[in-house]
Amino acid sequence: MTFLRIIQLLVFVTFIYSMVTQVVVPLWNGTKLFPTLRTKEGRLKSELTDLRQKEAEALLARRVSEEKERLSKLQNDNTVNQG
Repeated sequence: MTFLRIIQLLVFVTFIYSMVTQVVVPLWNGTKLFPTLRTKEGRLKSELTDLRQKEAEALLARRVSEEKERLSKLQNDNTVNQG
């Protein structure tokens, strides 16, 4: 009976360990779940997707700064024309 309890405890500890390393930690870090199941190709595709997302964000950030500059220039022109 003690042997079965030890086996049961080991299975439970293994399950908790795998849940923490495969689900909780990736959720905490904001990465994909079950990283051990990912192949190199999957990791590379995921990295490519992440890079494309960062590129799109950078382009949008540049457009926002350009629009802010344009608005600032228009506001300055209006101030000069009124004064």
